[in-house]
Amino acid sequence: MQNLNKLFTLFIFIISLKGQSIDEQIDNLFFKKDFQNAIPLLVEKIENDSTNYLDLYRLGLAYKESYQYSKSLDLLRNASRQNSNDIEVLLALADNFYLIGNIGLAAVTYREVLEKDADNFRASIELSKINIESEDYNSALQIFKSLIKRDSTNAFLFSQMAFCEFKLGNGEAAIELYKKSLQLNNYDIKNYLQIAKIFFIYEKYDSSFAYIKEGLEINPRDLPLNKLGAEVLFKMKKYRAAIIQYDQLILYGDTSSTNYQKLGFSQFFVSGSTINSTEADSLLSESIKSLSKSFEQYKDDPLTTLYLGLAYKDKNDYETAIAYFDRTLEIIYPDYISDVYTHLGVSYEMKNDYKSAVKSYKKALEFNPEKTSIIFQLASLYDRNYADKSVPLLYYEKYLNDTENPDSTLYNYSLKRISDLKESLHFTNGKK
Repeated sequence: MQNLNKLFTLFIFIISLKGQSIDEQIDNLFFKKDFQNAIPLLVEKIENDSTNYLDLYRLGLAYKESYQYSKSLDLLRNASRQNSNDIEVLLALADNFYLIGNIGLAAVTYREVLEKDADNFRASIELSKINIESEDYNSALQIFKSLIKRDSTNAFLFSQMAFCEFKLGNGEAAIELYKKSLQLNNYDIKNYLQIAKIFFIYEKYDSSFAYIKEGLEINPRDLPLNKLGAEVLFKMKKYRAAIIQYDQLILYGDTSSTNYQKLGFSQFFVSGSTINSTEADSLLSESIKSLSKSFEQYKDDPLTTLYLGLAYKDKNDYETAIAYFDRTLEIIYPDYISDVYTHLGVSYEMKNDYKSAVKSYKKALEFNPEKTSIIFQLASLYDRNYADKSVPLLYYEKYLNDTENPDSTLYNYSLKRISDLKESLHFTNGKK
């Protein structure tokens, strides 16, 4: 049945083209944006005559619109060589360069268009986009300024100018330009968001939230605005309102670890300032749930584990609280800190600063008690440089007792030194 439907569709298509010239058929297909069916007709036409640059251009365009950019590139280049003054061909070629990722040649070709047609709006806009991608914001800004002189009612141009000013560090100028864009088009959510972001950076949270509210009146479900709104309320320490905002944000689908973390923080803070004990306990439980969801997604944030520990402590669940506090310390003090102190100890030892070396080794051991080779280094240091040989004896014995699978060389050396030191101490004590 499916094959019959395809045959019927093809039959109707052939009938619809009957009586039309090949150019009329191609024009009709382009009008319908049916580029797939236009391609074989253009290929056939070019095989008979490859000197018509418009056919090369149209086939290149059909391939480009069909996302076959490599095929379209050669055709558009050939079309441009045959007629280098056709602006539409140059624009299509520039677009194609951009789509294959060669923004350098795209920029060169857009500039070539502007050399032939200085007022070409599309070439100017596309070139400014490339400048922005290349972080050449000043060049982009100059293009937008020249375009605004020709059209001062274009909201898009003002918003793009604002973006460039912001990137150039001119926040106040950016705000005024975004406001101008909103006067021309007050439905552009992105402008409300950008103004709110700039005020947020300047720590003008009331002004930031005012624009967030205006934007949310247009689209209450806009995720970036809702997220920034929650952040602003959190910064303003309006934690009850922040709880509502983060709940809304999560309801809309933004279930990131950061959102659950900030929700948990807000619930914890409100719990601590709530007089009603039942409500406070309920908020504390909700805080644990939110922070746990954040922890499930990202287990290495010390603030999450710290506040989980605090929440469980307030719940009188001290065993769980201790586990989270321990985890916090593990995150704050990673393993490499022990290595840093070990290398510091070696450096002090080489300078004959034995007191500082001992402190560094002990600090290294404090951060990583399982690294028993540090105990051996302490034993060796005391053995070589301290008169009281009972100290290295204790450390050699501790090294052997605390190490499950000791290095054979260190193990044998420690055994020998223990034996020698015991003998030496025996005779020393005997003389006394």
